[in-house]
Amino acid sequence: MLRGSAAWGQAASAPVVHLQSPPICLNVSEQWDKLHTKNYSFTGILRSDALTLENLRELTACRAQAYDNSSVTAEERLSWIQRYLALLTNFAGKAAAMDGNNEEALQFEWTSPLAGVPSAFSKVKGVIAEQAMACITYAAALEDQACALAHELAQQDLEELRNLPEQHAAAAALYRRAAGVYEHASKEYVSQLTGAKQADRPAELRQDMVTALSKMAQGQAQAIFAHRAQVKNTTPSALASLYCGAIDLFEEASAVLKSSKDVKQTAESLRKVLALSSSYNRVKGWQAMAAHQAAQSDMGVACADLQEARRLAQESCEVAQGNSHWQQAFQQQIDVINQQLLVYDRERQVVYFQAIARHGSQLPQGKVLVRVMDFEPLKLQHELG
Repeated sequence: MLRGSAAWGQAASAPVVHLQSPPICLNVSEQWDKLHTKNYSFTGILRSDALTLENLRELTACRAQAYDNSSVTAEERLSWIQRYLALLTNFAGKAAAMDGNNEEALQFEWTSPLAGVPSAFSKVKGVIAEQAMACITYAAALEDQACALAHELAQQDLEELRNLPEQHAAAAALYRRAAGVYEHASKEYVSQLTGAKQADRPAELRQDMVTALSKMAQGQAQAIFAHRAQVKNTTPSALASLYCGAIDLFEEASAVLKSSKDVKQTAESLRKVLALSSSYNRVKGWQAMAAHQAAQSDMGVACADLQEARRLAQESCEVAQGNSHWQQAFQQQIDVINQQLLVYDRERQVVYFQAIARHGSQLPQGKVLVRVMDFEPLKLQHELG
């Protein structure tokens, strides 16, 4: 049995071939590696009965820990960002009574890797803008955890995975939570960032960008749902519809950015990963359709579908140059397709005596199963003040 693609309807007579399983989805969390902020001290804010110096020192220290990428693990970073977001939310409520001069004093500095300017700092003015950035970094940290879990899933034996549905559910839930946090940030904070004072805010604080990020997280969750269906030996035609659902979500994200009047500049790496994520799931869709045709004994069309899948994977591998992880993912897909094609082509010639079809299948309409998990404001372990 071909390890990593047992659900592709492979012939029972196929030889045992051990290939490294391709990732479930491409790693998009690398986009956030170049997001940086300068340290900021809240202690310059006018203190009151509700906000003591101790409170402000705690908030300052928590922010520094949350965004110190060099000294914490991914799990620790998620925990610190979560705590900072909770403290900041509580701070915002108590700071609402401050006069305008103190609000103006809240000026943070962030880079904007999603705009393709990871080394230049932009000013983020006011507590609302900082809350938005805290939400976005929290969502990104959730995606980082989801990506790590999805990577572990891809390395496990398919027989074991059939009995472990909770692992797929956990990975998908992290992406769904991230999508919900992005939507919360857009609705509650980013929508308020208007006017001349916010004109130079980074791309991460543009509403269309946050919408695209939510769609991308949903696409990743959909890809995990599709992989779970593949593990369960879902019918190939239904499986193709699920992969096409992921394609739809990634293409919706791309369309939002392309048509945006608010997002003036988008990083090439972000545009590329959206396009490649769409292609990655399209390749899997063609593989599923090939299995569907093989189940109907139409091996000529099945081979044509696999050839289309391989062509797209090879083109994508070229596009992915410069990112070894993305290239490796597509190369692993190519290896799986080649082995699958070897089996199908043998049956086409020896058993069915069919020619390879001039035209392959049509991909089915996408079926989106993923639902965004609403973000519930974090409950503080203890109140400031």
